Amino acid sequence: MPMQQMFLGLGAGADNGGSVFFDANENIKTNTGSSQVFNFDTNNSFCVEAFIKMDTMSRYNYVALRWSGASGGYLWRFGVDNNNKLFFAGVINSTQSSASMTTDTWYHVAAVREGTSQGYSNYLRLYIDGTEVASDSGNGASMEDNTEPISIGANREALQYSMRGYVSNLRITVNQPVYTSSFTKPTEKLTMTSQSVTSSNVRLLCCQSTDDVTAAEHVQAGALVVDNGTPTPSDENPF
Repeated sequence: MPMQQMFLGLGAGADNGGSVFFDANENIKTNTGSSQVFNFDTNNSFCVEAFIKMDTMSRYNYVALRWSGASGGYLWRFGVDNNNKLFFAGVINSTQSSASMTTDTWYHVAAVREGTSQGYSNYLRLYIDGTEVASDSGNGASMEDNTEPISIGANREALQYSMRGYVSNLRITVNQPVYTSSFTKPTEKLTMTSQSVTSSNVRLLCCQSTDDVTAAEHVQAGALVVDNGTPTPSDENPF
């Protein structure tokens, strides 16, 4: 058999991508001064989702947030709290009723607002692996600021509140909730259009590279930069 055919016959396999490993007080962030592109307008739908695998729990393991002492900076926080419950908190709030996650396991987590601007009823819902774990009504509020960046992996105001583990396939979508009921968790890398997402609604898609923590499939404005510590690229992935 010709050598070329031998190589073709082996097949390259699926490119499952990687993740960012956070250990100690580390984070990456968006670096643009035009952070209004990441705003959640009043009554507008959004979805913040990612895969996470935690090495240590019974502490705050942040996924993503727009939160600091800067003027107008207290907008929202998303992660697992020190009681090991998934939560979204800030201008609007929802928390998992009972803890269910453990260390050393990949989970798909999502915070979703079904906004009245898209014909829903302003519910804020949390999902773990496609199962709804919290649902709160009346969550129509503005989360807007022109300068507050998106931080990934840690609260940049208090870095001790930070992920101890992996974040993969972080995607932030506006103008559509993406998930409005329980669903089958994704089994492949998230893309700009997977899960029927409209690509123009994606504001951030990152934490998929095996060799660069600041690499991103899409950043609506600016780029990702390391803010604190030395987060590490990894070939660990949830697929």
